[in-house]
This record gives sequence, structure tokens and C-alpha cells, in this order.
Amino acid sequence: MRTRRVSLFAIVTLLFLLLPLPGVANASAQATPGAVACGATPVAASATVFPLVITDDAGREVTIERSPTRIVSIAPSNTEMLFALGLEERIAGVDSFSTYPPEAGQKPQVGSYLDPDLERVVAADPDLILATEAHVGTVLPELEAVGLTTVVIEPMNLDDVFSGIQLVGTITGESMRARQVVCELLTRVEAVTNAVAGAPRPGNRHCIARRDD
Repeated sequence: MRTRRVSLFAIVTLLFLLLPLPGVANASAQATPGAVACGATPVAASATVFPLVITDDAGREVTIERSPTRIVSIAPSNTEMLFALGLEERIAGVDSFSTYPPEAGQKPQVGSYLDPDLERVVAADPDLILATEAHVGTVLPELEAVGLTTVVIEPMNLDDVFSGIQLVGTITGESMRARQVVCELLTRVEAVTNAVAGAPRPGNRHCIARRDD
């Protein structure tokens, strides 16, 4: 069975169009993270100070001792985020489902998304692993047991997507690039929103079958 992957922009747009927002005209403003001022004069981001203590999307406090240089991603969404932030040179391994962008397929594989190979992950010698909620009750305890720094990124809505991008940007010292990515996504999502403004949102469809006896 072939699995088709879509881009981060496509995922963000789909989430945006499905959100039960009260109005379309100002929807992008509602989705804009407070820490990002798109359209304003860019302000140089302050350098990340290490060790850095963050709270990931699983509610875990994680200490990042230094700026990571060998990152393993065990989720396609996180892999694409790393590429969007221009961090492809720091990627030391990805899961086998990380096929977008195409360059991701050239990175060393460390097993599947739901069942990463712990030995291959350890062999990649990572100083940061990006995981998702799906790994919290499975491989995460094993990663923690061998002392591997792991951050869970699990966006549940648009704000979470943008916050995740900014978090990874902060951890990797790419805060400015993260702001640019968020603003680019917001601009493109707003263009899609304007294009469909006034169109009815899809509702539930009911199918009634008639049986002829």
C-alpha cells in the first residue's frame, strides 16, 4: 500500500479550513501566534541560552544542554518542519515514512514511524530526538532510559502548529527563521481563505439507501 505525504502548508491549510471559526475575514488574525508580529519590521531574535529548559507538547520538562547538531526525527511532520527551518544538514536520521520533501528520503532511516528501531536511533548518535504523542507510551520510555534527549511535538490546532515551529526554532537557534516560516504559512493560508470567502463550509452528508423488496 502506497502512503502519500502532503506538505506542511497543505496540512496547515486543511486544519484552517476545518476549524469552527466564527468568521472568515479575520480568521488569520485569530490564528496568528502572539509572539510573531507578521508584517512588522523584523527584529533580530536573541540568541538561545543553554542549557535551555522547555515544556514539550506532552507536558514534559526537557533540558536541552546545547544547540543540537545531530537530530533524529521519528515523525514525518517533524522531519518536514526541520527542512522548512533549513536544518537538513543537522538531520542524522528519520523514520521510513519521512518522504517529504524528497531530500528526506536520502537521510538514514531509523525504522518506521510507530515502531522506530531503538538500536538504529542510538547508532545515529543524536543529541535531540523529535517525537510525537504516539511515542509517549511506546518508545519514549526506552529513549529516556538510555539518556537520549527527546522532545514531543503534537499540534492539535493551528496555534499548536505555529508554536511547534517556534519551539524547534528556539531549540536549534533558528528563532528568526521560525518566525519567517510561520509568517509565510499565515500569508499563504490567508490567500486560500480569501479565495473561499463566502463559500459554505462543508457539513455532514447523510446517505439514505432504499431497498426494493
